[in-house]
Amino acid sequence: MKSKKLFKQSLESKGKVRKLLRAAFEEEINSFYEANSDIFKSIDDKHNTSGDGGVFGRRFDNFNNRLKQFIVDHYQKKAVFITSRVHPGEPQASYMVKGMLDFLVSDEAAELRKHFVFRIIPMLNVDGVIYGNQRCSLLGVDLNRRWVSPNVFLHPTIYYAKQLIKHTRNERRILMYCDLHGHSRKQNAFYYACTYKNYEHEGRIKNAQLRMMPLLCCHRNPDFFKFKDCRFRIERCKESTARVVIFKEFNIMNAFTLEASFFGQEPEAPPAIEGEEGKAEPTSLPPRPGKHFSVQDLQMIGQTLPMILSNYLPKEQSKLEILSGKILEIFYDEFVKFIPPYVLRREEEKKRQLMGLDELETHNAGGAAGL
Repeated sequence: MKSKKLFKQSLESKGKVRKLLRAAFEEEINSFYEANSDIFKSIDDKHNTSGDGGVFGRRFDNFNNRLKQFIVDHYQKKAVFITSRVHPGEPQASYMVKGMLDFLVSDEAAELRKHFVFRIIPMLNVDGVIYGNQRCSLLGVDLNRRWVSPNVFLHPTIYYAKQLIKHTRNERRILMYCDLHGHSRKQNAFYYACTYKNYEHEGRIKNAQLRMMPLLCCHRNPDFFKFKDCRFRIERCKESTARVVIFKEFNIMNAFTLEASFFGQEPEAPPAIEGEEGKAEPTSLPPRPGKHFSVQDLQMIGQTLPMILSNYLPKEQSKLEILSGKILEIFYDEFVKFIPPYVLRREEEKKRQLMGLDELETHNAGGAAGL
C-alpha cells in the first residue's frame, strides 16, 4: 500500500513525517470512499425510513470529511508512554499498570482519551517473568541496562520498544515517559528523574518544570507519594537505563522511573499541637506505624499518574503556567546550590555590564537634556 511506502520514506526525514502520513491517509480514505460510495448511499437509503434525510437516516453523509477531520485531530494529540516489568521480580509494577488501565478505560478518563494517545507496554521481560527470574532475562542480562544500543536478537523487547518511541516521536510530541518499578530498600512511592546541566536561567526553568509531575502526584496522593524520596539527577551507573536514554536521545523532559516500595508506607510522626502562643509544640502521641502496600494501594498509585494528566489539558494551560512559576520560585535557590562557581561569576559579570550600560544611557540622556 502507498501509505506503507510513504511511512518508510518518512522515517528518513523527520521533519516531513506528519505531512507524509496525513497525505497518505487522506489519499487512501478518498479512494476507499469513492470505491464504496454506492454502498454507503444504499445503507443510508435503507435506514432513512422517514425519507427526509434526517440525522438518523444519513449516517454516512459527509463521512469522508468527518473522517479526515478525525485524523487531523488525532495527530495533534500528545503521546504518553508507559513501560513496566523490565525486572521480573518487581510485581508492584504489574499492579500499578492494572490500576492505570482500569482508570484509562473508565468514563472518568474520557477527556484524557480525547487529547492524549496512551501507549503502554505492560511487560518488557516476559521470559524472565515466566521462568521466575529476579532481575535478568533468559540471557542473564539486565534489560534496563541495554537501552543505549539494544540488539534486535538479544534484547528484542527493548529494541522494538525503543523503535516504537522513536516512530511515535516522529509523529507527535511525547509529553511523558514513565517506567514502573519496585524498590527493595526505600519506603513509600516516589520518582526518579533526570536533570539539566544548563545552569543558566533557561536550565533552571526546565529543572523546575520536570519536578511538576512528581509534585502533582504527591499533592494528589500524599499518603503514598513522598517528594522527599524523589531524586533528580543522572548517575553514571544509570546512563544506560530507559529513563536516562530517553531523556538524552529523544529530548523528552518528563522521563521518569516510578518506584513503589516492596514494604509500603514509612512510619510518620503525629502532627504537632498548636500551643497557646500559636507555636507548634511536640506531642506525646506515638508515631503512625508503617503499613504494607496492598494490591489496592498499588493500583491506586498507578491511577494517580493518569489522574494528574488532567492538569495538562488545553483548558488548564493557564493554571499550569502559574503552577510552573510557583515551583520555580520554590526551587530557584535550591538550583543555585548546584551551580559551579564559574557560572555564578559569569552571571555577576553580565549584571555589572548591564548596570554599566544603564548608567551610560542615563548619563547620555541627562547630557542631551542639558543641551
